[in-house]
Amino acid sequence: MAGKEDAYAQLQQVKAALHQAQVLGDKAGATQLGMQYIQLLRAYKTGSVAE
Repeated sequence: MAGKEDAYAQLQQVKAALHQAQVLGDKAGATQLGMQYIQLLRAYKTGSVAE
């Protein structure tokens, strides 16, 4: 099930970018990444991952 593994890898990338934006004090970037992370997490948990 490569789709789920890819989604997990993407989640980790967004999470790392979000952390970096927070460290740098980039509020706009952190907000956007946070929303993207939530969307990816929902898709990952519900299994509606685009193959």
